[in-house]
Amino acid sequence: LDEERIRRLVDRKLLLLGVSIDGIGGVHDRFRGKAGTFARVSANLALLRDYKRRTGSRRPLLDIKAVLTAETLSTLDQLYDYAASMDADFLTVSLPKLNDIQFHANLVSGLDDRRITELPKPPRGDVAAMQAAIDRLMARSAAARTKIRTYPRLTQRHGVAAFFDDSPLPARYQACTEP
Repeated sequence: LDEERIRRLVDRKLLLLGVSIDGIGGVHDRFRGKAGTFARVSANLALLRDYKRRTGSRRPLLDIKAVLTAETLSTLDQLYDYAASMDADFLTVSLPKLNDIQFHANLVSGLDDRRITELPKPPRGDVAAMQAAIDRLMARSAAARTKIRTYPRLTQRHGVAAFFDDSPLPARYQACTEP
């Protein structure tokens, strides 16, 4: 991005811009395999923030996206502060994904339970710490401009634990009996 491209994005009212940030500073650079990428992305996001402020524009909405890993868990609060400093509308925290079946119920429906349990599982990390971090950020964002979103969407209290649950699907879910 450069100033001209940012101006066009804002002036043409792009609805949403998603940017992947893998952590703060060197953490992001290590994930991306190239030194200086965090600084370059930060400079571009600052240009976007400043241009939107100057023009009074809310668009494009900014969604900073991060995958929750053992390495990024300890910096999640810093990442939220960073997103807020860039006037991000959302910080989307994704749980690690190793296969397409994890997030697609229509793919799961055609498989028997034995085959599902043989699929690779994401590394667990500290599930309780992950849940606590997400809960803490959701509480912080309740009255703030920058909102927390999760992918997959975690709507229940123990969502992270359910994501990493190894029990067979029928033990976790009951068939819907009502329309």
